[in-house]
Amino acid sequence: MIFIGGYVHGTVIVEFPTLIALSICYLVKRWVLLLSSYNIYLKNMDFHTNQANFGSIFQEYIIIEKNLRILKETLSIPLLLCLSCAFVNSYIMLSELLQLKIEPFILLEICTFSIMDLVSTTGLTICCSMIPENMLKIKITAGILLDRYQLYDVIKEKEILILKRIEGKNIIYLTAGDMIDIKKSLFLSSSGTLLTYGLLIYNLD
Repeated sequence: MIFIGGYVHGTVIVEFPTLIALSICYLVKRWVLLLSSYNIYLKNMDFHTNQANFGSIFQEYIIIEKNLRILKETLSIPLLLCLSCAFVNSYIMLSELLQLKIEPFILLEICTFSIMDLVSTTGLTICCSMIPENMLKIKITAGILLDRYQLYDVIKEKEILILKRIEGKNIIYLTAGDMIDIKKSLFLSSSGTLLTYGLLIYNLD
């Protein structure tokens, strides 16, 4: 029974969420590469010779932004599932570690699951936070181009307006259940919260 319980726990609480997290990371990474490529293209574009293609640049950004909003809605529940399983599993592991006597095989299982949780949660947080970071880079690039070309009166009013619209676009954060924005600071804050409240709840038992 112990073996069956451990297998079910490892499969449901650790293995499935880890596979989901890896799939999300792969999908998000492709969008990060697209945003990075767009930023490089925008940064290297010479508006002296490519003013005719200026409108298409903004249209491409609109399409990317629209698809990112769809991605945000699609990944909202899976992200909530992954993070919830990771936090529940971490609390279980913390409770087990606070026991006075731990069997060696249980300790090995705890360490294995904890490492898997740590890697998947950290990777998920870093990958998801790269989307707003790259969108911020695009906004910064648009601002730099705006200052550069507006200073020398090279581009027309239409091009200036387009750059201002790109610069003024909101940054999209992937969320877990539309409740938690996935940022790099999330990992540290959640770890501190888990440790603090986990110890408090354990001491109440």
